[in-house]
Amino acid sequence: MRKKTGFPSEKLFVLHERLIEELSQYPLIKPLFITDIGFFPKAKYHYRERAEGSSSYILLFCIAGEGWVKLGSSGKQHVQKNDLIVIPPNMPQSYGAAEANPWSIYWIHFTGILAEHYFELLPLQENKMQLSGASAIQWIKLFDSCFDTISEKIYSLPHCIYANQLLQQMLSLPSLQPADPSNQASSNCVDRSIEYMKQQLSANLTVGQLAEFVHLSRSHYLSVFKRVTGISPMHYFMRLKIQQACQYLDFTDCSIKEISLKVGFQDPLYFSRAFHKIIGQSPSDYRKIMKG
Repeated sequence: MRKKTGFPSEKLFVLHERLIEELSQYPLIKPLFITDIGFFPKAKYHYRERAEGSSSYILLFCIAGEGWVKLGSSGKQHVQKNDLIVIPPNMPQSYGAAEANPWSIYWIHFTGILAEHYFELLPLQENKMQLSGASAIQWIKLFDSCFDTISEKIYSLPHCIYANQLLQQMLSLPSLQPADPSNQASSNCVDRSIEYMKQQLSANLTVGQLAEFVHLSRSHYLSVFKRVTGISPMHYFMRLKIQQACQYLDFTDCSIKEISLKVGFQDPLYFSRAFHKIIGQSPSDYRKIMKG
């Protein structure tokens, strides 16, 4: 047996085409918006096949049970609890619940002029990743709020904007963790080294010292840090120093020379150049700007 909908306690809301066309014209909605949203609990015999794909992105999040997904010409992928899958537009697809232990899934169809960028932000491996337990709980809360808002007050523009902003959070949240749980240790090492940097802003740490602190080789540390943050550890450390310097400029009467020493610069001129390179203006000009 195969069925598309009709599961006990299911949630389902589909925006009609005219409403989608109308909403997609609003500047705060057209970057990213929902077209269909729902939840199928214990969805026995759930099955869907689109030989030519869908015009929108499709997100599936399994919270219990098991299922499978087949994309393009690849083989079936097993799906289990806390697996999140995102299928891009126009990709041939089929998916369904396992017969013995059918999945419970949240699902969202979304599109928009920035949808591709949100998709690329996700750390997916073969279109799939697994959320941690804490992230899964947070994600479900966002979904429930989004569904309630969009299903109860879809014709209210402010509520529709709010619902689609919740979608942005649901797509951004998974990007905060590695796609491969085995990489979590590397991510923890980077977090620990960043905390160490914050404690040593008056020092001039080297890559070797940072790598030694987290018990990694210099080359491995450099590779891991850049993969997790997108920049080198020294560049990150410099930004932390300048960030702290901004705090001193905003909340103290310390001189530029005193501040440069506090954040590890012996030469105030070099400090000013580094500050200007990151902030775009000199420390003295930055201090003159009225904040708040």
